[in-house]
Amino acid sequence: TDQQPFVITDDMQITCQIINSIGHVFATPSISRLQEPGMILLEVSAAETQLWKVGSAQLDIKLQINDQVRHSQNIAFSIERSITL
Repeated sequence: TDQQPFVITDDMQITCQIINSIGHVFATPSISRLQEPGMILLEVSAAETQLWKVGSAQLDIKLQINDQVRHSQNIAFSIERSITL
């Protein structure tokens, strides 16, 4: 792909989950479309994230158009201990 942003239309469904290192889903972010083409906001509440254990995780995000998967990607990230309250 050319990595250019595109307008997210009503026939597109974006879903995502956050999974731990053994494949268990422990969060399902809410997804909001932003005004800029191709931009979305993924949110998990602070009440949820404060319960996350330090370690590695993956964001699994999927784009479907007319019930067909058009893109699926896993993004690895680390969960670190918070130093602020």
